[in-house]
Amino acid sequence: QFFFQFLLLVVVDSSFLHLNLKFILSFTVIRFTFLAYFSFIMTTNKEGKKDLTLFESLLFQDENVTGSEDTLSEHDKRSLREYKSNTFAQEELNLVSVGLTDKTATAVAIAMKENNTTKRLNLSENSIGPEGGKEIAGALIENNTITELNLLKNNVNAEGGSAIADALVTNTSITELNLGWNMIGDGGTLSLSKTLKANKTLQQLDLSGNQLTVDGCKALCEGMKENTSITTLSLHFNTLGEEGAKFVAELILLTKTITSLNLARTDIGLEGLKHIAKAMESNTSITHLDLSDNRLGDDVAPAMLSFLQTNATLQALDLTKCDLMALGGKSIGDALKTNSSLQTLNLSKNEIGPDGCKHLGDALGSNGSLKELSLWGCRVGPDGGKALAHALKANSTLASLDLTRNMIGEEGACALASSLVENIAIKSFVLAENMLGEEGMGCFGKVVKENKSIETLVLFGNRGGDGVVAIGEALSHNHHIKTLNLRWNSINDEGITAIGNSLETNDVLEELILDTNSFGSKGCTSLGNALAKNNSLTFLSLRQNFLQGVAMTALFQSLRTNTSLQKLNISDNQLGGEGGRMLGEMLGENSSLEIIIAWGNGIDEEGGKSIATGISANNTIKTLNIFFNKVGDEGGDAIADALKINTSIRTIDLRENGIRGPVERKLLEIKNTSKTITSLGISHIRVKCKNCM
Repeated sequence: QFFFQFLLLVVVDSSFLHLNLKFILSFTVIRFTFLAYFSFIMTTNKEGKKDLTLFESLLFQDENVTGSEDTLSEHDKRSLREYKSNTFAQEELNLVSVGLTDKTATAVAIAMKENNTTKRLNLSENSIGPEGGKEIAGALIENNTITELNLLKNNVNAEGGSAIADALVTNTSITELNLGWNMIGDGGTLSLSKTLKANKTLQQLDLSGNQLTVDGCKALCEGMKENTSITTLSLHFNTLGEEGAKFVAELILLTKTITSLNLARTDIGLEGLKHIAKAMESNTSITHLDLSDNRLGDDVAPAMLSFLQTNATLQALDLTKCDLMALGGKSIGDALKTNSSLQTLNLSKNEIGPDGCKHLGDALGSNGSLKELSLWGCRVGPDGGKALAHALKANSTLASLDLTRNMIGEEGACALASSLVENIAIKSFVLAENMLGEEGMGCFGKVVKENKSIETLVLFGNRGGDGVVAIGEALSHNHHIKTLNLRWNSINDEGITAIGNSLETNDVLEELILDTNSFGSKGCTSLGNALAKNNSLTFLSLRQNFLQGVAMTALFQSLRTNTSLQKLNISDNQLGGEGGRMLGEMLGENSSLEIIIAWGNGIDEEGGKSIATGISANNTIKTLNIFFNKVGDEGGDAIADALKINTSIRTIDLRENGIRGPVERKLLEIKNTSKTITSLGISHIRVKCKNCM
């Protein structure tokens, strides 16, 4: 084509220029070069413009899918554009639950092909189907920058899963892949099996909830036998059965690289567990094993005992909800007497009872490796509590103990408290919902005063009442506890006042949770006075205490100048308009709060306007939740205007506030054009809020 164009130029030039042939040829070459270059530039620009148009058009969703043309917020679109042009400043592009479909996933794929800076891509909890999966797979062939890809809870199924698997044969950058809950089935797993034989870079693979059966498990394990890079494998919530467990056992025998294996809720049964346990006897690589929710029963005890006594590598074992009872507790206790590698053991939701706890207690007296033990809902009872208390006097390594919901009662609680006074190893102690009563709660006053190691103390749901006074008074002497949870304990003004008085001098406590109690204005005033002097507390939760606006006066006043508190939860109280006004005034002066949760408080339009004024002046608040109040259109409109000025808010929830029509549209427009707001909830529209409490 260019040759004929050149000849045509020679003829044209010779007809107009009556010069010698050499000059004509030189002039023609120059013209031809210029025209060819101009043509090339125009063609390139046209193609680039065409590609850009395709990319931009894909950022819009079909109306019949969501009922709205826009599927992505302006913030998400801007992030994608920056990602595509390599101007995205962060190492992770997070597009979790933003409504991605096959169409918008194609836009992501186009951007992936051009990006060479961002290492982590999170597309979880969207509606990406097989076609979108294939587009992303195509991008993975070209992109060698992404190291972590999260597609959890989409719907790529076997077709999309197979395409992604095929892409990983040549991709050399992906080290972590989450395909959990994508219905890839045995078909997608077969492709992954072939990929795993060739891929040498993938290290973490999550296939949870993918409808794998025995056939898929067999294929996967065959591929894994030749793989030398995978260290973490999750098959959680797949129906592998006893036959599938055999193939997994064979893999356990051969692997030298897998360190973490998740087989939770895989229906492996008693016989399957025996195969797994036998293989674990000789395995030297697996350090974390999850067998939870497999309904194994006490008959599995001998097999468990055998491998725990022999294996010297396993560090963490999860047996939550496995139908273990006293015999299971005994077997595990016996194994712990000789095992020197296990550091974390979770036996929650197994009815091992007081007898099983006695055997565990005996083991703890001599075991020198276990650091974390969870016995949540194990029917420990008072006698079991006493057995564990006795063990804590001798044990010097256990750092975390969770005894939630065990009906330990006052007697068992006081025995445990007595042991904790002497114990120097426990850093986290949880005794929630155990019917301690006032006497049992009072016993922990001495623990708070004299224990030198506990940093997290959780005693919620124990009807502690006046017993909390002892704990409150002891806080002034404590220099170790950073988190104290006393939620749902019928604490009155006297107990809260004791806590408040101690907070004035305590310089260690960082998180204080006092939800669902029975104090009023006096207790709240004490807390307010404390916050005027305290400089260590970063999180305070007063949810569901029926506190009225006037009761919060001292608290809001002190928060105007407090510089340490970062998170405040005052939801489900009765602030009303007056409380809303004080909240807004405080917001205007506070310089440390980043998260405020104040839903369900009856804040009216005037309160909403005050909050808007506070938002306008504040430059630190990032999350504001005033869901289910009564700010109405006037309050909503004022808040909308404030959001135009504020540059710090990322998440704001205004749902169920009577905001409708023009104000609703105004807020939506502000969200779509804002450079900072990533999540907005208005009217009936529900927006996922990660920071809500």
